[in-house]
Formats: sequence, C-alpha cells, structure tokens
Amino acid sequence: MRQMHAVSSSDNVTGAVLYVERGCVHCHGPDGSGSGRGPDLSDVGRHRSKAQLERQIREGGKGMPRFGDTLQTDAIESLAEWLTTKRHPETRPRRSRSRPKSAEEY
Repeated sequence: MRQMHAVSSSDNVTGAVLYVERGCVHCHGPDGSGSGRGPDLSDVGRHRSKAQLERQIREGGKGMPRFGDTLQTDAIESLAEWLTTKRHPETRPRRSRSRPKSAEEY
C-alpha cells in the first residue's frame, strides 16, 4: 500500500520554483512532459515514492546527473515532495487503444 503525503501549498510552490531555478526544465521540459534528454515526469508520483525521488535527485543515475553536491537536503526534499503530486498526465493527449474508424464506419 502506498503512503500518501500531505503537501502544503508552500511545499508545492517551493518544489515548482526549484524545478525551474535548478534547471530541471532543461531535461524534463517546462511542463514535466519530458524531452530528448530526460523522461516524462507528469505522473512520476504514481510510480515513485518520495524516498525514491529523493535518492534519484541526490545520487543521479540512468543518465541523470547527481545533485546531492549542489542541492541542500531541504531543497531535495521539497522537490521530491512536489514531484509526488505529479500523478496524472495533464499535458499529453490520451491515446486511444482502439483502431481508427474506417470511412465506411462514419
């Protein structure tokens, strides 16, 4: 069972500001939907815990540089907390799993 985290609006603002100010946008895109350099984060909170996100930010890996030497612990925690709220892909259109209709079906 996944533990839910209470996130205050100030945590959300701090995390969102850090995302921009610390350059996360360069690899993950301004809206978090990913780029050629970094993966989509729009629903990362559904797949990763706060602890996992903190470790990824601090230690890096899988193509991501480590930020443990450049970000303070509270900044890493705020950023990870904000990322846990990313649970739904809001910026990407939903893909249909069905086949497209043929001209005869219209």
